Amino acid sequence: ATAIVKSTPKDHPLFSFWMLKSLDEFLTKEKQEATKILDEKVEAIVRAEVESNPSHLKFDTLTGKERRKVLFETSAVVNEKLTKHKLDTKRFYLTKWLRKSFKEHLYQQVASAVWAKLATVDSDANGLDELVQLIRLQLEKEEFPLVNHDNFRQWTIRAVEEHKSGDKEKEPIGPYPSEEEMVHLPYSFVMNSLIRVSKESRGVDDSLEEENVQYPTADEDKEAVPIFMDVFDENQASEDENAVPSILYPLEYRERQTKEGRMMEEWELAARKDSKRIMLRQSMRKVAQVLDGCETTPKRVLMYGRHGVGKTAAMAGLVATARKSGHIVMYVPDANQLHKFGYYIEPSEVTEGMWNLPILSQQLLERLLHVNEDDLKQFSVDRDFIEKFFTDSQMEEFPEDMKRMDLSELCTIAQQSTIISGGCYDIVLDVLMTQEERPFDIFIDEFNIFYKQGEYFHMDYDIDVKKPIPYFEINLFKPWMDAMALTIEDDGEKILTPKLMKKGAIVAATSEMHPVPKKAHATFIENAKRSLVEHPNNFVMVEVPRLSQIEVLHTLANYEDIGLGRLRLDSGYVVNTPLEVEYLRVMSSSVAQHLMNCCIQLD
Repeated sequence: ATAIVKSTPKDHPLFSFWMLKSLDEFLTKEKQEATKILDEKVEAIVRAEVESNPSHLKFDTLTGKERRKVLFETSAVVNEKLTKHKLDTKRFYLTKWLRKSFKEHLYQQVASAVWAKLATVDSDANGLDELVQLIRLQLEKEEFPLVNHDNFRQWTIRAVEEHKSGDKEKEPIGPYPSEEEMVHLPYSFVMNSLIRVSKESRGVDDSLEEENVQYPTADEDKEAVPIFMDVFDENQASEDENAVPSILYPLEYRERQTKEGRMMEEWELAARKDSKRIMLRQSMRKVAQVLDGCETTPKRVLMYGRHGVGKTAAMAGLVATARKSGHIVMYVPDANQLHKFGYYIEPSEVTEGMWNLPILSQQLLERLLHVNEDDLKQFSVDRDFIEKFFTDSQMEEFPEDMKRMDLSELCTIAQQSTIISGGCYDIVLDVLMTQEERPFDIFIDEFNIFYKQGEYFHMDYDIDVKKPIPYFEINLFKPWMDAMALTIEDDGEKILTPKLMKKGAIVAATSEMHPVPKKAHATFIENAKRSLVEHPNNFVMVEVPRLSQIEVLHTLANYEDIGLGRLRLDSGYVVNTPLEVEYLRVMSSSVAQHLMNCCIQLD
């Protein structure tokens, strides 16, 4: 995401780690031959230590505690040898290399035995299954120690295929992440800026000029290594480690029966509380591109997708990057709550035909003030402008000597009286939508909830109190509805003209968890596609898809790292066993929420 690359957090606890990695990347690019020799020496020492200790043959049969002991002891020995040779630059992922070396060493033992047996049998006269079984029987008679290993069949098939293809001298490629993937995983999303810092720190006069970002192709995306953005706020007090990061305010944990997005449940149930991760995906990058260009052309974005694929997580990540990039953001993560818990509604005394939600207006202004107080102080309005939104009796709530007020003061005074809260909300939204100094973004989750039957009634609207008040006639929702300009009318010719902010974007996401009628939702999406044809310059539709195969693998690796569900204590068994990964992928249908459920359930 462009916004992340532009705002590298120098005070982030992992900044030094990224810095060192960027230096390593710089050396790799500038001195490829020297780095290759260095890698070969390090790996040779690691493999020599692994092969010299017979106990490592039983590594897979050890308990988690015993495995950690072996890794610790071996790491100490290897690191000591590396230090003597001044080859300690790879120590950050030495343990991963050791795990991989243990696996590869076991495979090499099996492969050598299999290749020896293949020299005595006619491999072409037998099918693959019969050949594997024949080799197993012969090795059992010889009491080969690894014949009962769980991966023996898989390794035997791999050895047979390599024997047939003549690749015996080639290093086998296992189902585990490559060294390049390990190196690039934690820091690639800030690499452009960190390489610049690393060159400056080494005195290299090679400043990088600003250039257009070259985004990967669709084929490159399929092979790309997923990246996780950690939105944990290090400035939060330690006793608040269970709280949602302040940069995502007003997102909060809710009772599970409320059927809110499950991303927060992942954070709540994780053993590690110092990490709040969101996977950056291709769909998020598409929206980030829109936000990056909304300073010149205001945009509206609709994010949609099936239930549980990660729309809420994607929106949360985009909110964090927008705020980090200096945008003024109004974030509404709970549109369903606003849809039906407005406490009371009253007719507007200023605008005929409009209705106010005083208490919800107070709440939204408090949210806006909580995160953007300093930004709101930059905008002010005079008394004449304020009087346009209030009656004479309502103006008595303001100080008599008031001549001008900034938006932060308006948000504050709205908290003191429900009489003027609706008008204050109208002023703040009007100013932010029409100003051109700062990008103003509105993020609304569960937006399609506003296209089901309303739940606000008033006898002044319908004497029988049976007809709900339309949302586009309620002051709280009207700016959002006008900006998105989408309907559920069956008339395909009725395409609304959006009323967007001067500078910024509105990003709305649909929800599949709440009872929106299927016909209404289908018509809503269909009309959105028509609007895309009618207004291609200011409207973007982004589908959040199921997880790809590599995203499933990295999601599971993240669950193991943060300690979620049954992956908390499995010592890497699931992630390092392809059949387990494939089983969870199939059981979850590659849907993020279902994948988390599968990892939490113990049976």
